[in-house]
Amino acid sequence: MPGSGQVLGNRLFYNNSRYDDNNGAINANDDLSIAPDKTGYNGTGTATFASLSSFNKGITGIMVDLASGLGTHSAINLTSGDITFKVSPASFVTTTYNQLSTWSAAPTPTAVYVRVGAGQGGSDRLEITWATGAIKNEWIEVDVHAGGHTGLAVDDVFYFGSLVGDSGAADTPLLAKTDGNDYNVALNNIAALTTPIWNLSDYTTDGKVDGNDATAAISNVFSLHYLVNPTGPFAPANGAGVADPAASPAAAPAVSSSVASAVSSSLSVLNNGSSTASSIQHALQPAFVSLPAAKSVQTVWRSPQIQQAYELIASTFNLHDDALDHLLRDLGLE
Repeated sequence: MPGSGQVLGNRLFYNNSRYDDNNGAINANDDLSIAPDKTGYNGTGTATFASLSSFNKGITGIMVDLASGLGTHSAINLTSGDITFKVSPASFVTTTYNQLSTWSAAPTPTAVYVRVGAGQGGSDRLEITWATGAIKNEWIEVDVHAGGHTGLAVDDVFYFGSLVGDSGAADTPLLAKTDGNDYNVALNNIAALTTPIWNLSDYTTDGKVDGNDATAAISNVFSLHYLVNPTGPFAPANGAGVADPAASPAAAPAVSSSVASAVSSSLSVLNNGSSTASSIQHALQPAFVSLPAAKSVQTVWRSPQIQQAYELIASTFNLHDDALDHLLRDLGLE
């Protein structure tokens, strides 16, 4: 971490939301869209929900307050090379997920700009913005480099995660999940336009909680693992920002139409509130019995869609390990 007083804090803000008048440009209104309950994870220990955004547009804005009088902050911009970003792998692999060598360069921000004197205690507020959906359902590492422009003695590195529609309900210390629980949280907490910015059910960040928030959750059934002591260095020594192919996890296999159809069916059964273990089993079974004989069931099981269905089943029925194993055996997966 930088020396005391060099960085006064990092912040997540909901750029292009109701709170900044739905304006994607960098300006003073961005200060009104800061998430007061969120702060960047510093890479030590295990990340928490406090570093995770549920915004349906993904991560659209990050701020870093740099102490004034250090460096030449007004020279920091999109092309100055003072900040780099990388994003976590799309597929979770236990042994490599927290190794930054498996991460890849992040999408280019739409803007990088410093509002001189606009930060905490008169500091200079560095703002970074991304387009809607550019950083979504993944972690991003922000590295503000030491040097003449920033005035930092050492790099300031932190992380924010995006998991659309996650209220924190039914999450575990190691796994954040958007599922039927988050759908229900929104439906059970309908609120008028006076909703504060920190309302956990306002996934659309439009100042109210309604059916659109419930839809945002159920349309994004997904699981994101919390980071645990991520380690570097990041990929190539040449700084190209491209992960080493030899270190990258293998891509998940493609999902056949029969598998996708069966998973969709099972999710619908769960979401209509009349689900039973046998109905889920019936919905998923066609995905596997219709596979060609040479197709490995274990390979198909690795697909993200099937894994998401499995996790949704587990959270809906609160199944313990033995019950899950029994369900898998019934499905012919064990």
